[in-house]
Amino acid sequence: MARRRQIHHGLLRSCRKTIGLSQQELGALLGVSRNTVRSWEVGKEPQFLPYLCKGLIAYVVLPNIAIELSGGCLSTIRSRMRLHQEQLAEQLGVSRSTLSRWENDTPPRWVSFAITALAFKD
Repeated sequence: MARRRQIHHGLLRSCRKTIGLSQQELGALLGVSRNTVRSWEVGKEPQFLPYLCKGLIAYVVLPNIAIELSGGCLSTIRSRMRLHQEQLAEQLGVSRSTLSRWENDTPPRWVSFAITALAFKD
């Protein structure tokens, strides 16, 4: 299982302030609780956080990226990105089994933001 690590301390708070959202509003947008947003801001930063923040900045320009992905859509996107489940799971900092479950059901809303940023990763 991919492990979480401390990276870019304060990145989400800075990003959230830049786009002008409260913790509650950002939580609603990402499909997580305000407490989760707070937790991510004070140091329990997940591995996907840099991608999430880049996706949020893109959201300011292209608000249509804030869609709920279906599992099938996530699988199609992953294939178009030419990534195996293990590779995408590693990028997002989740286990392959978690990603597989998302592809068979519905991924969390924040995944669409992280995927947007990953699609443009160099």
